[in-house]
Amino acid sequence: GIQDVVTELIRLGDLDSTRTIIAGVEAWNLASDVSQTKESMQLDFSRQLRAAEAVHPVRDALRKQVIARLPELPSEPPAVYAARRHRTLVPIFSRPVTQDTLRYLLKTHRTSPTHLWFWHVFIDSLPATPENLDLACDLIKSALSAAPDDAVRADVIGIFCDALDNDVPEIRARVTALIEPYAQPVEAPLTTAQIRLREIKGALRLGQPVDLPAAFALVDDPELAQTRTGVMLRHYTQTRNLAMLKRTVDDLSSSQLLAPALLDDVIPALDLLGRKSDAALARGAAQRELKNTILEAWAYAAPHDIARALTLAEVLGGPSPFPPGWVESVCNRVTSPKVQGRVRMIDASLRGDWKTVAEAATALIRDYPAYYSYYWYQGVACSHLGDKPGAIAALTVYTRYSKEEIEYPKALALLKELTGKAGAP
Repeated sequence: GIQDVVTELIRLGDLDSTRTIIAGVEAWNLASDVSQTKESMQLDFSRQLRAAEAVHPVRDALRKQVIARLPELPSEPPAVYAARRHRTLVPIFSRPVTQDTLRYLLKTHRTSPTHLWFWHVFIDSLPATPENLDLACDLIKSALSAAPDDAVRADVIGIFCDALDNDVPEIRARVTALIEPYAQPVEAPLTTAQIRLREIKGALRLGQPVDLPAAFALVDDPELAQTRTGVMLRHYTQTRNLAMLKRTVDDLSSSQLLAPALLDDVIPALDLLGRKSDAALARGAAQRELKNTILEAWAYAAPHDIARALTLAEVLGGPSPFPPGWVESVCNRVTSPKVQGRVRMIDASLRGDWKTVAEAATALIRDYPAYYSYYWYQGVACSHLGDKPGAIAALTVYTRYSKEEIEYPKALALLKELTGKAGAP
C-alpha cells in the first residue's frame, strides 16, 4: 500500500518524493473501505518525514564515511541473517556476524531512517583495533557535526559514545575531547545535559566523590529525570548514605516509587531504609511486572523484555521465577550470544547452579571482556565452587572497573574474605 511506498522512500533517503506524496494526499479520492481519513494519513506521513529529516543528515554523512573507509562492503548478507524470516533493522548476532550484517545493510540502504541505534551497534561490533578506534571516533565527530539541532546532537552523544570502552582512560579522554566543545548550556541545553550526565556517571564509576544534587542541577533535560532518580537511589543505597537516600525517596511521589522502570532501584533503597510495608508494596508491583515481562519475552523474544525480566528476577531474589521451557525458548529464538549467555547465567545464579554460572560467565567474558559485570558472576561462582584463585582474579577485575555498581561493596567484602586484604585496586 501507500504506507509501504512512503516507508521505502524514507528508508532510501528520497525525502523529496515523500514530500510530494504528502502534498498530494489532499487531492486523493479514498476508497470506501479505507478507515483512515486523508487528514489522519497526511499527519502520519508528515510525522514519519519529520523524524527522518532530523536523522537524515547524520545517517547520510556516516554512511558516506563508512563507504569511503571500507569500500569492500558485502553485497550479500551472512547466511544466518538471510535465513531469518523476520529481519530487524538492527540485528544482533555474534560481533563478527553483526558487523558483516550491518555492512551489508549499509551497502543496500537498509539502515533505519528514523533512529540512530544502528550506529551504536556498528561501533560496538567493530573489532578492537587502533584503526577501528580511529574510525569510531571519526564517526562520532562526523555525527556531532552533521546533527541539525540540539536534540539530535544530544541523541548522538547518548547513543554513540557508550559504544566505546570508556573504562580505558585513553578512549575516555578521546570521547571527552570530541563532545566537550558542544557543552553550551544556553544554546544547547539538551546536548549539555547529556555531557554532564556522562561526567556524573564516569566519576561514580571511577569511585570519585560527587555531590549529586549539585551535579544534576546542571542536567537540564526533563527526559533525564528518571535517569537522575535511578542514579541517586543506586548510589545512596550502595554507599549506605541513609540521610540522602531518605531525602531522595521522600521526594518521590507514590506513582514514581512504583514506576516499573525504577522498581529495581526502589526496592533495595526501601529495604535499606527499613520501610518494610513500602518495600512489600513495591515487591508486589515488581512481581506483577515480572510476570507480564516474562510472558512478553516468551511471546516475542525481544532483548529489552528479556533484559527487564532478568533484572526484576534478580532484585526480587529467591528461586528462579522462569517457567519450565522459558530459558530454552528465548535462547533458541534470540540471536545475540550476549543475551543468550546472560539468560543462562542469571537463571543458574538464581537456582544456585554455580557450575553453569561459571561456564556462562567465562564464555561471556571471552567474547565481551569489557562488560565487567560478568566478572562479578564469575567471581561469586568460582568462590562457591572452591576455585579461590579464579574468584580472586575475577573479583579483582570487577572491583577495579565497577565502583558504581550495586554489587561493588559485596565484591569488596568477598575479595577481602578470600585474600585477607581490604580495599580495592
